[in-house]
Amino acid sequence: MHYSFIINSTAGNNRSQKKWEELKHYLDSHNIDYHDVFTRYPGHATELARDIANTSTDNEEVIVAIGGDGTIDEVVNGVMSIDHHNAKTNSTPIAVIPTGLTNSFAVAYGIRKNPIQAFQQIESANKTTMISVGQYHESIKDESGFFVNSLGIGFDAALISKRNSKKRSSSKMGLLTFLISAGGVLYNQQPFSLMLQEKHHHQLFPNTYIATCLNHHVRGNKQAMHDNLFSSNIQLLVVEHHNWLITLWTLWLLATGRIAKSRWANYYEEDKFQYTTTSLEFVQKDGIELGNRFVDVSISSAQCQIWQNSSFNH
Repeated sequence: MHYSFIINSTAGNNRSQKKWEELKHYLDSHNIDYHDVFTRYPGHATELARDIANTSTDNEEVIVAIGGDGTIDEVVNGVMSIDHHNAKTNSTPIAVIPTGLTNSFAVAYGIRKNPIQAFQQIESANKTTMISVGQYHESIKDESGFFVNSLGIGFDAALISKRNSKKRSSSKMGLLTFLISAGGVLYNQQPFSLMLQEKHHHQLFPNTYIATCLNHHVRGNKQAMHDNLFSSNIQLLVVEHHNWLITLWTLWLLATGRIAKSRWANYYEEDKFQYTTTSLEFVQKDGIELGNRFVDVSISSAQCQIWQNSSFNH
């Protein structure tokens, strides 16, 4: 097996480089067949993954993303864009060495934090594992792509935009920090109108502040998060702005992973959705900002191959 490592050395607030050096020593000392390449700008991992997948001539190639959720997103989009164009399941499997701050996908799939242990999960695999990833098409800009965690409109995207505009924190966002930042974002955010179509039903939410599609539960029971990755269904969470007391309560439920079961949330699980906004709203995909835009998007799922054993028994 040959491993192509795509490394985002700035992931995890530049701690990714140290983890890569630790793993590189292991690879060299065990005579592992590999080559490595570093990303240099946003979107570069997509280009690199696409090039590697395009030039792969056999079934002995694994593309390994070393970085956070954004790096994984880019690698998946690079590989899947080829196969989506050819209308087939991706032939080049991917694997992950998580080095970001939150590593939501790695937690859901069951990948170790330690880079050597994570690689050993790759090394010990003897077959590919098929998982589902989110697939979207945005009609206004005629833009298509994939996501491994979430695609969000409104609150979560605005929160990411606010955090990215400031100096990066040295650690992941804790509960208190999240609530403080979330309160500031919510205070400045205007509710927006969302028209949802699921199955043959249309529903209007005139005071939306959260509209997020999830490939798996980002917070909550880890086994449930893992199981979601093997379902062809996508989850959609829509929360409207009520009075401030209720809205702050929904923020608390969101932060603690209990929002989907709240009476104040609208939670759907289907194989496809289509929804639109009538105003400019922040949009994010796996923590990557997609800008402030009108949205007319269709969501479904696609199959992606992973060459990596999970710490879960599935």
